[in-house]
Amino acid sequence: MLAVHGLEDLVPRLHAKSLAGDWEGMADLISDETLEHFAVSGSFAIIGERIHERYRGLYDRTQLYPSFQPSLDDPRWPTVLAGFQGARGAMLQSDRERRSAWRS
Repeated sequence: MLAVHGLEDLVPRLHAKSLAGDWEGMADLISDETLEHFAVSGSFAIIGERIHERYRGLYDRTQLYPSFQPSLDDPRWPTVLAGFQGARGAMLQSDRERRSAWRS
């Protein structure tokens, strides 16, 4: 996957650091520009819009994996959802709701 983005030189460097257990060193090798190839990141204020811009026309739903578990009544969610203007099917679903749906 790295080679597709012209980053094949990272493979041996990342591998060497993983063998040495140098996880922080691995993170240091990944620039913000490199990260943007594989992830959409940003604050609650901009993430919805950034995801919508990147994947417009390619998806009909998405799942967010924040680095913490905000509650569904977190006041920042409306801002995130507003960024999906024009995206159909945007909704929030808790882990509990997803598990319940799979069991039904």
